[in-house]
Amino acid sequence: MKPRTFTHAHAARPRRRRRGTARLFVLGAAVMTSATVGGKLAPVVHAQEVRPAASQAAAIRFDIAAGSLDRVIADYQRVTGLQAVFTDPGLGMIQSAGVSGVFTPEEAMQRLLMGTSVRAMFSGTTVTLEIGGVAEFVQVTGEAPAPSSPKYTEPIRDIPQTIVVIPQAVFQEQGATSLRDALRNTPGITLTAGEGGTAPGDNLLIRGFSARNDVYIDGARDPGVVSRDTFNTEAVEVAKGPSSVTAGRGSTGGSVNLVTKAANLQDSASARLTGGNADYKRGTLDVNRRVSQSVAFRLNGMWQDAGVPGRDEVTQKGWGFAPSVGFGLGTPTQVTVGYQHLQQNNLPDYGLPGTLPDLAVASGQTVDNLDFSNFYGLLDRDHEKIASDVATVTVDHQFDRALSLRNLTRYGRNNLDRVVTPPRAASAANGGADPGFNPAVPQIRRTDTKYQFRDDQTVTNQTDLTASFETGAIAHSADIGIEIARDRQPSYAMTDAFTNGRPPVTDLFNPDPGQSYSAALVRTGATSEARATSAAVYAFDTVKLTDQVQVDLGARWDRISVDYDTVATTGVASSFGRTDQALSGRAGVVYKPVTRASLYAALSTSFNPSYDGTFGLTLAGTGVNNAALPRSGAATSRWGRSGICVPTSLSPPHCSRPRRPTPRPRMPPVPLCSPATSR
Repeated sequence: MKPRTFTHAHAARPRRRRRGTARLFVLGAAVMTSATVGGKLAPVVHAQEVRPAASQAAAIRFDIAAGSLDRVIADYQRVTGLQAVFTDPGLGMIQSAGVSGVFTPEEAMQRLLMGTSVRAMFSGTTVTLEIGGVAEFVQVTGEAPAPSSPKYTEPIRDIPQTIVVIPQAVFQEQGATSLRDALRNTPGITLTAGEGGTAPGDNLLIRGFSARNDVYIDGARDPGVVSRDTFNTEAVEVAKGPSSVTAGRGSTGGSVNLVTKAANLQDSASARLTGGNADYKRGTLDVNRRVSQSVAFRLNGMWQDAGVPGRDEVTQKGWGFAPSVGFGLGTPTQVTVGYQHLQQNNLPDYGLPGTLPDLAVASGQTVDNLDFSNFYGLLDRDHEKIASDVATVTVDHQFDRALSLRNLTRYGRNNLDRVVTPPRAASAANGGADPGFNPAVPQIRRTDTKYQFRDDQTVTNQTDLTASFETGAIAHSADIGIEIARDRQPSYAMTDAFTNGRPPVTDLFNPDPGQSYSAALVRTGATSEARATSAAVYAFDTVKLTDQVQVDLGARWDRISVDYDTVATTGVASSFGRTDQALSGRAGVVYKPVTRASLYAALSTSFNPSYDGTFGLTLAGTGVNNAALPRSGAATSRWGRSGICVPTSLSPPHCSRPRRPTPRPRMPPVPLCSPATSR
């Protein structure tokens, strides 16, 4: 077949459909293979004819959305300056997953053709695209898309850290609709319940360290005690091991980043309706429309009304929508504006009682004798109402093939109103005055109610400058940036005043959650409000010494200032403040014995301020406990030989510094760091 020089899709003349079994066989094989790869098979991109200048070209920034090869290759040509030639015009109909990240032209082409039967052959400034055939497919293990953050300058395979990307295709086919369910696809993460002094919602442990405050959306921290939905999530990225150099404070065991769906130039539409046991009903919508040559609009929506299998009464209801608009798509300057709103009205659940009434214990009864589906709360009082809003503006500008600038501005707000009843054993001492109490029957009381009302807000601005350059024979892929953030986390204490009577007790073996009760929920007057202002500068550089050896370097300096105000139920107000500074880093060496394999050794550090607690920004040394704390300056901290932050009086204070002078109470310099060193 005669080679054809590729031109942009909108400028091409309409093509007459040709007949012929050969053409049908070729296109059929290509499309069929593309649809059935499923991430397990990938094309071999032949490089035997690659000219040294093309194979050793500097890495540049690619942001090419998914679409047909006609459009995708047009964007590739515009970014690289290379000329693409199709041996068969029909190949332009095949769909590509696109590519996003910093890659060499050859690496970017590999990702554009991943999952298709098309192969690329480089020769000078020309790239020839042709059918590779079924025999050209090989089994690939460990392949994953590149991380979305510009802080990662290499593909996942070549980053000296454990990073897992869970694409939408995986958790969507599993029916995983929450972040917690999506994270079950990777080991090393523990999902805990919101009890025992821990936060509700997405309370995660990564490698044994709390990651409740280490959840990000498009690289910006998302505070709040909420349960996140995946309806607007393109992928979930999990970084394991100390990650303060990329994520900032916390990230002691790792971090989780949700990549949201963004508008692109490929028209598409999909809707999913799901039904199941436990009255499960859910619908989602995803529509993307190309408005012009460089403008597109996308809308994602979700509605859910579901129970929980094996649990009576517990419900998970919610709805959400997420529009996004992209301007200048496929041009050097791209602007993406996105917004996401999620509303949930759930019935929370604390499960079965951990301690049984004395009568049940005396008769030899255990938790095994209870029906697992028993619900001991009160339908008239228990509730969990969540409202989450995230607005993001991202500006990307490509100066040339080797230099790009990205700025992200984010406003996020998570509001939580939660009342839940833990099942507690009733006795004459604690439930004798409760309606229905009978000392001759094992019963559960509903007076140890847990409340939480908080309104977490954050404003973040990140700026990244990404560059590819060479110093002699050594190639560099670098990123430098600055991040400024402001967090505000107020919380209000509530109680059931019992002015309408006390809640009724219920039978241990046959609870009645529908018992009539009129709660008198009031604020106690006790409040707390934390405000944190943080600033950080960071730099990363991947130094490619040879084709097989590269060195990964990164450093980040953080300065965090926290003000914390509390008001007791008596009206007594207390204010505290402190400022901390920390330097975190990562160094790694990657050795590539073959192109598709990497061996690495790395050392990274992480820090966790004492006020970054399970429930967000809190200070342990407040209220009546403040008097028992050591005086300011009594202890400092440093890194010991074991990599643990240990108190010492042998060096000047540097781990924390009081922010305000007396008479404002000052926090003592509690060690800033958590044990988090990875080798």
